[in-house]
Amino acid sequence: MDKKEFIFPGTILGIVLIIAVGLIITHPKDATPLPTNGLATSTTTTSSVAASTTVHATPTNPTTSGSTGVVHYYPYGTTVLALNQVAGFKNAVSVRPVSVISDSRCPAEVYCIQAGTVTISLKVSANGQSTVQNIHLGETITVSGTKISFESADPARHVTSAPEPSSYRFTFTIVPAN
Repeated sequence: MDKKEFIFPGTILGIVLIIAVGLIITHPKDATPLPTNGLATSTTTTSSVAASTTVHATPTNPTTSGSTGVVHYYPYGTTVLALNQVAGFKNAVSVRPVSVISDSRCPAEVYCIQAGTVTISLKVSANGQSTVQNIHLGETITVSGTKISFESADPARHVTSAPEPSSYRFTFTIVPAN
């Protein structure tokens, strides 16, 4: 037998063990899985001098909200929403992407001079009042002491077709405005 036959499987096993140990160390046992019931997802990031950890959190303290069903409180941080999904926060602010007004992003298969942008209608409710605002990709708005930044839109556009409205996912960073 050739020496390489024993070295190659051992190398693969070593890499797998290193990855497994790394996952065990960086992912706490009590991490809450992301919701799979059509609700928005939220990720909060905390960091310290010793380590940086990303915690996936599900909303807490459900409350009902009229005809829209259940609204959950999400922790501040990064939130991913589909059209007509609501993310509510403890300071009585909630956001809901209502519609895609325009998507002029450069298709994935093309090199463009300009990247383009996505503009959506965003319903923001605060203190019992709702407004619908148009927000562009990369833009930040402040409502009732809360900063809402429109970070990204998925999926990418393609030359042959635009994404279906139901497939869009919008990433927002929502934090208190200090």
